[in-house]
Amino acid sequence: MMQRHPIVVLLGTLATVTICTGIAIGLEYGPSYIAKCFEDPIKGFEVRGTKMSGQLLQTAAFTAALQSGSLTDRPSLTIPDQDATTIERKKRSKTQCRDLTTPCTESTCNFFAIKSSTSNTNLLSLENLQNICQAKASLKTELCPESVFTIADAVASYNQKNCSYISQADVDNIVEALRICLSPYVAGQFGPTCDQNTCPHLPAPCNRAASSLYAIYFYFTNVDFREQLNTTNDGATLIESMIVETGSLEGMDAYNDLSSDNFELGNGIKVQSISLGLAVYEDTFAYYLGTDMIFFALAMAVIMFIMFLYLRSLLMVVGTVTSIVFAFIVAYLLYHYVFRFTFFPFLNVLSLLVLIAVGADDVFVFYDAWQTAKQHYYSQNPSTEPAGVENPAFSDLETAPHTAVNHSGSQSQLAPAAQKPHSFSVILSEFVMPEAFGHAIRSILVTSLTTAAAFASNYSSKIVVIRCFGIMGMSCILVNFVFMVTWIPAFVVCMELFDHNCMKVCETGSCLTSCKQCLAKVSDKIFGTIFPAMVSKAWFLWIIIFVAIGIWGIVLVFVTPTLQMPTSADLQLFPDSNPFEKFRKTSEAYDFVRSKSRETMHILFLFGVSDDDNSDHIDPNSKATLQFVPVSFSSQASQISLQSFCHELKLQSWIDPNYRYIPCLFDTYFHQLQKPCDSNYPRQCCNLSTHEIHDAFDDCFSHYVTQIEPLTRYGTPVYEINTNEMKAFYYSVQTTFVETNVYDDMKQWVDTLYNFTASNMGELNSGYFSGNFIFYALQDQLGSGTWISLGISLGLSMIIMLITTLNVLITIYAIFCIALSIFATIGVLILMGWELSIVESAILTLAVGLSIDFTIHYGVAYVQSSKEAQSERVKESFQRVGSSVTMAGLTTFVAGAMIMPSHILAYRQLGTFLMLVMAIAWFFATFLFQAMSSVLGPKKNFLQLTCCKKSQKTDQHTQNQQLAASDFDQNSKSGNSSYVSHVTDQHNGGTVAIQGLPNQGFI
Repeated sequence: MMQRHPIVVLLGTLATVTICTGIAIGLEYGPSYIAKCFEDPIKGFEVRGTKMSGQLLQTAAFTAALQSGSLTDRPSLTIPDQDATTIERKKRSKTQCRDLTTPCTESTCNFFAIKSSTSNTNLLSLENLQNICQAKASLKTELCPESVFTIADAVASYNQKNCSYISQADVDNIVEALRICLSPYVAGQFGPTCDQNTCPHLPAPCNRAASSLYAIYFYFTNVDFREQLNTTNDGATLIESMIVETGSLEGMDAYNDLSSDNFELGNGIKVQSISLGLAVYEDTFAYYLGTDMIFFALAMAVIMFIMFLYLRSLLMVVGTVTSIVFAFIVAYLLYHYVFRFTFFPFLNVLSLLVLIAVGADDVFVFYDAWQTAKQHYYSQNPSTEPAGVENPAFSDLETAPHTAVNHSGSQSQLAPAAQKPHSFSVILSEFVMPEAFGHAIRSILVTSLTTAAAFASNYSSKIVVIRCFGIMGMSCILVNFVFMVTWIPAFVVCMELFDHNCMKVCETGSCLTSCKQCLAKVSDKIFGTIFPAMVSKAWFLWIIIFVAIGIWGIVLVFVTPTLQMPTSADLQLFPDSNPFEKFRKTSEAYDFVRSKSRETMHILFLFGVSDDDNSDHIDPNSKATLQFVPVSFSSQASQISLQSFCHELKLQSWIDPNYRYIPCLFDTYFHQLQKPCDSNYPRQCCNLSTHEIHDAFDDCFSHYVTQIEPLTRYGTPVYEINTNEMKAFYYSVQTTFVETNVYDDMKQWVDTLYNFTASNMGELNSGYFSGNFIFYALQDQLGSGTWISLGISLGLSMIIMLITTLNVLITIYAIFCIALSIFATIGVLILMGWELSIVESAILTLAVGLSIDFTIHYGVAYVQSSKEAQSERVKESFQRVGSSVTMAGLTTFVAGAMIMPSHILAYRQLGTFLMLVMAIAWFFATFLFQAMSSVLGPKKNFLQLTCCKKSQKTDQHTQNQQLAASDFDQNSKSGNSSYVSHVTDQHNGGTVAIQGLPNQGFI
């Protein structure tokens, strides 16, 4: 169809893509939808479909039901005020003018870390304090003229002056006060409200304008300065300080001004880093997410330029660009309407860069096959060459006589006159296209399947955005394959016909053709002589070197320093050089940030509520539906189990000591039932024996709960408001465990809670604990899910490799080389400081799919070689695909390099990964795999699988192959590198083509 009616194929493809574009963009998933998805860049960075995610989601649903009033309990529920389905970072609302008496945090105030660029680096000197006082005017806003606070203001306030009139004596006073009051501050005995009445035990300087002194400790100085105060007597040097602005400065304009390299507050005071709140942080990310797409366009432009130099056809470049764009559009449609994904995270944009690289590589493969097929045809039919037209397909052909080998081994001259001439369109459609398509489809299919498998393996992850990224990437690669076997072949046929009929072809002596021929000679020398000699003669050296590098990578990954879990619950969106990210690292030394890291964890032990994650696992907007587990709370066993659980809980060393003095609910309830009757309780609920109290639950327990004061008993029952039926029971406890993002510490803490809950459940089988474990659940899935995805990808690639080569030994060597190259790649990334965060996890799973392509090409060429000696088969594989493999690696490497200037960290990480994985995979495939094949590769059909029954004349057939191969060698040595000899075996009716593939530039 595509070779006979290419125009129909092109028009049909255009119509299909136009319809898909209208459906995908014109309906509910248009630009406004994408913009909405990108508003919250961390949405979807959460775990779904696990036991812990079910517990967190059901706890959130349980809390929401209590707050909405559909469930009721007398005591108030006390659990972390946080949405249990995502890492909560509330956006700042517009604030009114206020001072620092209300505590400032990163979510409510703006912060600017400042340093002096002059020789006087001490910001607590008189000169710099005066400079800061003058400079802060540039940060005043019309909304709140007095909303900016600096260390100069605090010094002036302590001395009861305006900051414009600070003297050296005032500076000496504040330094001395800071030294005297440091110990009480560190011990927690000094606060902003201290005075002679409230803190009489403190020295007098500490009770003088305590709020100003406290602000210096808390906001304007860091740990390093306080250590100097404690250890030196000559005066501490304040290298860095903060400017605090109480939340009225908003928007991208503020960011653009303050993040400028030339921005200076005045008098040598420069802003080093900033924090403008979550709203500006995410707005900045959304802005760069759009503007930095220019780097994707740049990557495509550079790749297209390389393609133009090689293909010598601007039309072919245009066809490639449209194919990639079409593939992304159709993949976007499949993602939403076929795979039914309703959420599109920003991580999906990264699949576009991989699509650009893979699409360009596939075009090179098809072009190589197309040119070879044309050369093959004209080498066999020289008289059919159109008169007066120099076709690029045979521009490198020699005029040597073409021969064929018959079944007896004798050579006969091809008779040009015997060939019936065909029109150019018939030559393309009936002879060139079938051969080109047959050769190209295999390579393109294999590379597409391995890359798609790498993307698809991400679906095994339990993290929402990684699943979305995997399906979007897989869709892009598979759709690109469809266009590569439909749009590109039809486009090539139309382009050839257009060039043949309407365009003048470049002259033979043109500069471009000369460069082409020069590159072809260099390529032939490198891959036909130098590399085969290097691999065959020094195979032991290459094996030792690259195996050692692979083992070194394994040590880095699994022994030391290993791939570390992320230690920050906040996703880093920008590179370390960005002012926002620099502030995160700078602010860790200030107490207004450090105080948050000293909070202890609150735990909820919940009974009667399901732990099933019944939300949509691929939609972060989906919430779980509250489900209850049938529990007979009225049974004696359940009551005793809840009572015993409370007793054991109060004995644990990790609970807040204050909880140990609160009586257990069931203890006081049982005691009340045994007390004499009074007017507050029915007669059936008093004066009962120990044998009767458990049977009175239905009549008495709810009545007892309504009589006691909230929070005076330990344990809370929960009732459904409509039926007044008891549905759940919980214990809420404050622990002494300090919240941390260190995975090992959290895992030990979680194991402790699991063991305690399991061993004290008694007859209850539906209880579990819950709390702020969202980030831990994310870390846990990253730790296990990444390696599972890599294993799945490697397993699928091994199957594809085995199906492609049908040789067990070559498959084993290939997987061995790929595994070592992957560990070497990850090892280098570890040394570069990568942590196993979500973006890194999604990117790393692509390592197998992007690394295996090179090895597959070499392995297939080795297996298909007609030579017997291992070194000769390796040499032929270099000649056939060495330049193609290099070009594919080069274009992908260039794609990664072009996005490195991006402002978005994820783009830079993908660029780094692409460059690194291409370089390492190319070296491992070219030297380790080829070296192993040259000395350990299979001979003849050793461990070669077959798909069909062999002919009884196999020996004769093989003999004819060898004759043809010998004839090919003779022609190759004589310079006829494009010679193709056909061997006709009249005994079995088979035809075998042994062809010398010419080097097309670097292909």
